[in-house]
Amino acid sequence: MHATTLFVAALAAASTVTAHFELVAPPSRLIGSMMTQKVGPCGTANTPSTVRTDFATLDNSIGLVFYWDGDNDVYIGFGENPTEFPYKVGGIKSVGGETYKVPLDFSSVPKDVLAKGGPATIQVVCHQPKEVNLYQCGDVTIAPSAVPASPSSTLDAVSTTSVDVAPSSSSASVVPASTASVVPASTASKSASNSVSASASVAASKATETQKIYGNDATAAAANALVAAAAAVVLALF
Repeated sequence: MHATTLFVAALAAASTVTAHFELVAPPSRLIGSMMTQKVGPCGTANTPSTVRTDFATLDNSIGLVFYWDGDNDVYIGFGENPTEFPYKVGGIKSVGGETYKVPLDFSSVPKDVLAKGGPATIQVVCHQPKEVNLYQCGDVTIAPSAVPASPSSTLDAVSTTSVDVAPSSSSASVVPASTASVVPASTASKSASNSVSASASVAASKATETQKIYGNDATAAAANALVAAAAAVVLALF
């Protein structure tokens, strides 16, 4: 494999670690880093996913993994690729370092919009303690009249597990731009191989977290299929 491709793979693996939070159900368009997540409305991911999640598999909720502390709000916009998200449908306060299943309340969405259904995008806005907003988006398809205006259960988010797939804020570090360096071609292969292995481990952990939230439904099965496909591609490249 060319050194350039290996280095790109290493950067992709590192992006997961530098992310502050992640929308795992539905899958985020782009995990990214803090720098990309700061760009609204979707963390520089301005193109919808080619495969949308069937909202019926999400149990009227979303799944979030947090690596840093912060408050979070959940919005939704309707259409193939909305740029505005006018309806607040959920939120969770003062969380960090855990995986949460966050129930959604669609009472703010007009009944005629819910009755129509169709493609939609869920936007999660994470409000960091230093007054920095971070963004991620996930694309879904909603069947006509399939979403209740409000959830049947409590609106309190449920913590499902602790997360060990990323460093805590006390141990995380950022490399200053002035000291950053490009991996030499002679060492790129080993570095990228280790990074890809770490990335595969993180991906597997996230698939497990999704299963813990939603059980063995279509969403979890899809997550496992994506992890397996990614692993097959990585093996084919080496």
